[in-house]
Amino acid sequence: ALHAAVSPRVRVVPDLPSPVEVNKTLNFTCHVEGFYPGDVAVTWLENGTEIKVENVSQLKENSRGLFELRSLVEVQATGENNGSVSPSTGRSP
Repeated sequence: ALHAAVSPRVRVVPDLPSPVEVNKTLNFTCHVEGFYPGDVAVTWLENGTEIKVENVSQLKENSRGLFELRSLVEVQATGENNGSVSPSTGRSP
């Protein structure tokens, strides 16, 4: 079957303690869903600087032939960053 390129749907799910305390670890999961082809990479940025990510799920293909993946990042809460972390997706070269 032929597919045209389909852009991913991206949503970020924070796993935040309440209240957020300084020097605690915050977890963010980025769900990237419904894209084709499967050459999407997730990069996490903290205050505009790329964060090294260890935990990226395996690429999965759903029943419609579209792909999905998850990426998890852990960030230390500091007074400076206020949890200003964001994912960015892009096609692999």
